[in-house]
Amino acid sequence: MLGSLCLLLLFLPGCWDYEKINDRAQVIGIGVDPVEDKPGYLSYTFQIPVFDVGQSKGDGQSEVSSSQASSTAIFRNFTIQAHGVEEAISIAQTRYENLFYLSNLSTVILNRQLTQNQVQRVVSELIRIVNTDKLAWLLVTPQSAKEILSTTGVTAPSDMIERFLGSTVKQQGYTTRTRLWEFWRELRAIGMKPRTGLVRAADGGIKLYGLIAFDKTRPSLELSPKDTVYFNLVNDKIERFSQWVQDKDRAFQVSNIQSRSHLSVTMQSQIPVLHAKIHVTGTITQDESEGSEPLTEQEIRRYERVLANQDQQEAERVLQRFQQNRLDAYGFGEYVLLHHLATERYVQQQWAEAFAHAKPDIQVNVTLLHKGSLT
Repeated sequence: MLGSLCLLLLFLPGCWDYEKINDRAQVIGIGVDPVEDKPGYLSYTFQIPVFDVGQSKGDGQSEVSSSQASSTAIFRNFTIQAHGVEEAISIAQTRYENLFYLSNLSTVILNRQLTQNQVQRVVSELIRIVNTDKLAWLLVTPQSAKEILSTTGVTAPSDMIERFLGSTVKQQGYTTRTRLWEFWRELRAIGMKPRTGLVRAADGGIKLYGLIAFDKTRPSLELSPKDTVYFNLVNDKIERFSQWVQDKDRAFQVSNIQSRSHLSVTMQSQIPVLHAKIHVTGTITQDESEGSEPLTEQEIRRYERVLANQDQQEAERVLQRFQQNRLDAYGFGEYVLLHHLATERYVQQQWAEAFAHAKPDIQVNVTLLHKGSLT
């Protein structure tokens, strides 16, 4: 009897709910736009990769032929007006034979014109959906999110953004990287405001740039790419970055810049002091003589002081912009809550005002290498 049961096991499938991968529509990107004259509705654009060439797109466009596949992005977009994400997926399912999944979601793009309630609704629903990949990158666009996800190129726009922000690109200078779960955490956190990067269609492709900070779910402060560099210098690390440094009427270039920072807060006469200790390393790739003269150790030390002073002044200037807007996107308030035994009520009710009048203390230490002159 036991032998017969063992024999039967050989004929049982390994997965009871097995589905072929080609029978799944893996949603890799979601764009959300407002809908005029339809209160309660949002426009959801779902992007899926295409494995079978020659079929029609979700928006009724013709898919590329196999001969064009190497030079044209192969993806389909389904744009649905609905009250929520799951309702939109249910409607989209009537237009496509494969089953929609969110487990491979890599990009969420929100239109900047969404209201506070709409942002809250979209992000919270995506967090609640069990199989949504919470590691998806979240970005904001001043354009239509549908337009961003319709950009054609050598790959799907969602995959392009994943490559920009993922492990293959280690710059994090001119933009910032925020995942879906991080944005949700910062929405609910005490002592820290959420922020994320910006994206727009430009030059026939996609451009990531700058930063936008939120007061709860309301967009409140937008930084240029240059200012975002100095926010990241304080708040996060920068990797593989190049910087042109002006020294009065002369200039030099530092490449392969790496940085790390440590934030803390102390109190002086009931006034918070915002400390940021930053260490920057890099390589001088173009000196002030353009490689025509040897660079001495004394001159290298001067370069370090020039870069440290510039970074310190610019980082303080950007921090003061956040203070003027009472937006602590750095997390200094969270540090106070965790390390100074402050009451939750103090950070929740008084920190915005305390942060606005706090004293910045940014210290930058720079170590530069030089590979010698060209002579």
